[in-house]
Amino acid sequence: MRLQQIEARVIEIVELVKAGSEVEDNGVELKSAWPDPGARIARQLAGHANAARSEPILWIIGLDEARHEVVEFEGVEQANWWPEVRRWFDEESPDPAFMIVRLAEDEHVAAMYFDTSRAPYVVSVEGGGRVQLEVPWRSGNSTRSARRHELLSSVVEQAQLPELELVSGSIVLEEHWSASPSEQGQMRATNDFTLVAQLEILVSVSDEVTMPEHRQTWRVSCGPSTPIALNNRNVVGPSRVTGRSGSGGLKQESMGHIEILGRSGLAVRRSGVVQVHAGSPLSQERARVVSGRPDLDLLVELPVDRTFKSCRLAVRFTHVSGSQAPEPSNSYSQQRVLARFTPVL
Repeated sequence: MRLQQIEARVIEIVELVKAGSEVEDNGVELKSAWPDPGARIARQLAGHANAARSEPILWIIGLDEARHEVVEFEGVEQANWWPEVRRWFDEESPDPAFMIVRLAEDEHVAAMYFDTSRAPYVVSVEGGGRVQLEVPWRSGNSTRSARRHELLSSVVEQAQLPELELVSGSIVLEEHWSASPSEQGQMRATNDFTLVAQLEILVSVSDEVTMPEHRQTWRVSCGPSTPIALNNRNVVGPSRVTGRSGSGGLKQESMGHIEILGRSGLAVRRSGVVQVHAGSPLSQERARVVSGRPDLDLLVELPVDRTFKSCRLAVRFTHVSGSQAPEPSNSYSQQRVLARFTPVL
C-alpha cells in the first residue's frame, strides 16, 4: 500500500471515531499514547501480526476510541523506540513504516503500518525460565499463545491476495432537477441528489480468485460525518459477453479472464481492468456537505472467497474547482454537476 493510501485510511478511521462510530477492522489498533517499549508490547504486536494472516496491520497513536477524540501524546524517537521492541522478536519481526498524519493545524496522530507477510512471529518470554519462546495470538482484545489450527491458518495460504490499483476515476455529485405543474397550474420543482463514483480498476492476481458481491465494502468518507455506502454498483469491462445465467439465477458477464457475478462480484482468472459505476442517493443536507468538502476518501474492500483476506483500495479524491454546470433552466427535467472530485495518484 502506498503511503498516501495509508494516510487516507488513517484519516478515514479518525473521522469514524470522532463521529462516534466503533472501528470494526481487526487489522487496526488504536492507542491514546505511545506504548512503553518492551516485552509486553512486542508480544501484543506479534499476536496482532500473527492473527492478521499475512495482511498488513495499522496502529494509530493519539486517538482515544472511548472518548471519540484525538488526544495529545508525548512524542518518541522512533530510532530508539522500535529497536527496543524489535529485540524481543526471534529472527523475524513485522516490517514497520512510521508517519505523522496531520488532521488540522493543531491536530495530528502518529501511524505505524506493519507488513506481516513473514508470519508467524515468535517472541522471547519475559523473565526466561523453562519456556523461552512463544508464538502469540490476538483473540478479541487480548493476547494469548497460538493454537495449532491458528498457526496453520496463518502459514497455509488458501489464495494469493489480489491487488487493486486505480487506473482512472472521478466522484461526481449530481443534482437531478425536475419540474411539474401543480394543481394550481404553477410549476413545482423537485431536487434529487446522487453521489456517483466512476472508476477504472486494475485487478492483479497470481491465482484464480472469487470475490463475492454481498461481502464487499464500497464507501466514501466525507469529513466527520457517517461514511456514505455506495450500494448501487455495476461492474463492466471491455469485450464482455452477456446473456448467460449463473448459479442462483445471478447474471454473469464474461470479459475473457474476468467474470462478473451479479452486479459487482468477480471471478478473476488473470489480471485485468474493470470499470465500476457505483452510486448512492443523498439528502439535500448531505449533498450540501459533500459539495463543500475539499476532498473525499474512497475505500473499497473486496473479501476473497474461502479466506479471511480482503484486498483493499484507499484513494483520496480532491475537489476540482469550476466544475459546476449552469443553473437549470425552466425545462421539465435537467441534471447538473454540483461538485466533481478527481483522484490524487
